[in-house]
Amino acid sequence: MKELIKEKLEQYNYKYSLHGNKFKVKVTPALEMSIYCSNTNKVIIKDKFVAWNFLSGSIEMNLKNTTIFNTIGFFIITIMIMFVDDFTEHSPKSLLIFLFLAILVIIWTIYYSAKIESFRNMVVTWIESSKQKNEE
Repeated sequence: MKELIKEKLEQYNYKYSLHGNKFKVKVTPALEMSIYCSNTNKVIIKDKFVAWNFLSGSIEMNLKNTTIFNTIGFFIITIMIMFVDDFTEHSPKSLLIFLFLAILVIIWTIYYSAKIESFRNMVVTWIESSKQKNEE
């Protein structure tokens, strides 16, 4: 299993490192996927954003935690905007900035969700096609 994944990563020119039974694959500059190959032919695929990217900031975390982090952040920012707007003129500038950032985060989240799922599907396809060849 490990040799198959190594061969396919090299074939498709992915940058990766191998540490024991764990591959670390650089999918994009901000996204790193980990592939764990156990001795029982079980494969675990995990995603992680590297530090200093648009979605997770300076913290390394996976997409699920990034989504939670951004939701809480936008909730806090919304409360702050509502609080500040009560004491100033009701200008749409703060709302427009908030909406722009929210839309930007949603677009990036969808983009990285698609990247993660397509990479997982690709690895699963490699493994399944290898199993079918071995059965024949």
